[in-house]
Amino acid sequence: MGRCAAVHRFYILWIFGRCEDEYRCVGPITPGSGFKFYINDADGFFQFASHPWYGEPSYRTAQRAPGRQAGDGPGSLFSTLFAGGDPDYRVLLADRIYKAYFNEGALTPARTAAPLNVRCDELEAVFVAEAARWGYRTPADWLAVREDVSSRWLPTRTEVVLGELRAAGLYPGLDAALLNQLGGVVRAGFEVFFTDPPKGDIFFTIDGSDPRLPGGVLAPAARRYAAGALPIRPGSPLLSSIATRPVIDRNTVLKVRACEGKQWSALNETYFQTDGGALKPGEITIMELN
Repeated sequence: MGRCAAVHRFYILWIFGRCEDEYRCVGPITPGSGFKFYINDADGFFQFASHPWYGEPSYRTAQRAPGRQAGDGPGSLFSTLFAGGDPDYRVLLADRIYKAYFNEGALTPARTAAPLNVRCDELEAVFVAEAARWGYRTPADWLAVREDVSSRWLPTRTEVVLGELRAAGLYPGLDAALLNQLGGVVRAGFEVFFTDPPKGDIFFTIDGSDPRLPGGVLAPAARRYAAGALPIRPGSPLLSSIATRPVIDRNTVLKVRACEGKQWSALNETYFQTDGGALKPGEITIMELN
């Protein structure tokens, strides 16, 4: 499943914007790291109703397997894999969408606005020559589009795309559990609380492992959360499957999912560091290399 990362990253970024569905991919001539996918023609990425450009697909989650729909992804790889129905693939996709679209992820409003503003500031002066060469947009028009994108398009784009992903079944209807603090430095003894999702139970681990095993089975290290239950601390023996709540006494990778029946939410993963606590052996695990 790790080899799907490049396709997921391309699709999650491409569906966020409004550019043409063109791609390029680069990879080794011998078996190895696999191919990396890139948006080929990114002009029009920020277009929307008040500033249309040309021929971009308006319904970006439409799929067939394989097909020529906008949501098929590079070479129809995305739609073909998704149509296969493998639950592990679909959970992995949900995890990557969650990582990008929630908790200050790369495609949340503040994270997208900051680099865009930096790049626009760099290009504002040199755009005069670009406008003179091509003649399709004046500097004043460019500034108007920049303001429109910054004030109207980007602030709402994350929620709009999430709605499209949910409607297409690409992101689960079961919400991930929210924490009372998204990691960071805490005092030893800090108690973690979760905001209950609309339905389902919350399962968490404090040893860096996933609460969900491949195939959808509950992991042995996973514990069901219940407010007011007995605490469990990193390094404590796993007593049983009784409900518990996590207490942070040392540097801890906390992973949490909601589950209802056979449906799992996306993974919410965060790292807590106790104040003054440097990393110790075994407190961080490398789970993926790309």
